Amino acid sequence: RYGGGARRAHRTLPLRRFILRGSGAGKPDHLLIEGVGGLMVPLDDSHLVLDWMKALTRETALTPILVVGSYLGTVSHTLTALKVMKDEGLAPGAIIVSQSEEAPVPLEETCEVIARFAGGVPIVPLPRLAAGQEAPDLLSWF
Repeated sequence: RYGGGARRAHRTLPLRRFILRGSGAGKPDHLLIEGVGGLMVPLDDSHLVLDWMKALTRETALTPILVVGSYLGTVSHTLTALKVMKDEGLAPGAIIVSQSEEAPVPLEETCEVIARFAGGVPIVPLPRLAAGQEAPDLLSWF
């Protein structure tokens, strides 16, 4: 049973249903998945989001990208997630730092601090957009 919502609804969603299978034309060039709260969030009684990421990476050969906010505490959370990913063989291709609405520190400063400890993983700042402002092409960073 996955997460609180599925459990409350008495539904079971096996991890294998969330893994892309097959090869060739069926495999995506890019895949965006919301991590539902972080690497260590339980998905069921024996799997974490981390397990899902490892399985997807193994099946697709895609490189994971860690996306974090710029909220208070993000440096510790980001570096902890990065260490867990590296320890589990999931070295991210980049870390995107999305500017939080109530960010206590300028986005650039947060990115600089994370970069000092990220072991060469590229850091991509993503500022908040004003109404009507067009989003940057994040794929151009990679």
